[in-house]
Amino acid sequence: TSETQEHGRYKLSTMSVIQTPPTSLSGEVSFPAPSATAKYIMMAHTHNSPASSTYSIFSWHDLEAIANLVKTNNVDTNQFVAFLATADGTFYALTIDNLNAFIQFFALPKDPLYNAEIAMNRSEAILNYYNPKFNVDIVSPLIIENGTSNLADEKAFLNLLQNNNMGMTLFETDANFNSFTKVKINKTTNNIEPNPCP
Repeated sequence: TSETQEHGRYKLSTMSVIQTPPTSLSGEVSFPAPSATAKYIMMAHTHNSPASSTYSIFSWHDLEAIANLVKTNNVDTNQFVAFLATADGTFYALTIDNLNAFIQFFALPKDPLYNAEIAMNRSEAILNYYNPKFNVDIVSPLIIENGTSNLADEKAFLNLLQNNNMGMTLFETDANFNSFTKVKINKTTNNIEPNPCP
């Protein structure tokens, strides 16, 4: 979108209507903590203009936010879908298809499924795929906030999901979110392979 602040929508299991979350002072969407009986079944937000300063794919912050809601039992993981529309003209949906793998990837030392090796892989993934600010040795992350190649960012994101067994599935979609194509990386050709949904 062409606006400088993010917009969002969400639906909870206890509501029949889609809600609009508030936007923080920094311009980012701030999804509220649901009540004890409510769970997120859908969250959608935008990465807004200018396209030169926003991600064309889900950010690390997006993934962590979903993980934190899952950890606090605030997501109906059997129905949950996260949607994203960006100023780069990309539109995606993201689902959790292996809950244990997803929880384990984001587990901290106090969490039941914590695995030190997976935690180290997660730390490396943060640095290599997203944020060189923590490590000056990494000149350019694989997913670039102000990147010029949406395709390169999508390939890197799919590699992030698949190489780390994150338990998530990415779908490309149209601007109206009517048509969905499940995508993955072919490890032999390094091409994105579509698998259209019926």
